[in-house]
Amino acid sequence: SLLARAQNFSSFKHDHTIKHLIGITPQGYISFISKGLGGRTSDKYVTENSKFLDNLLPGDIILADRGF
Repeated sequence: SLLARAQNFSSFKHDHTIKHLIGITPQGYISFISKGLGGRTSDKYVTENSKFLDNLLPGDIILADRGF
């Protein structure tokens, strides 16, 4: 549909994309994968609405790339 195409279009990538938030432990294990959201979705929205933050414990540290 036209709406789905618009939600998945990333003006940054100039293409249709899907965005996932992936958590990785210091040992290299995947600890979290969010559901896929349209590429137009902001990184902040994905982080705040993916339940990723609910898994953190006091003292946990998050490292993210600059583009995130």
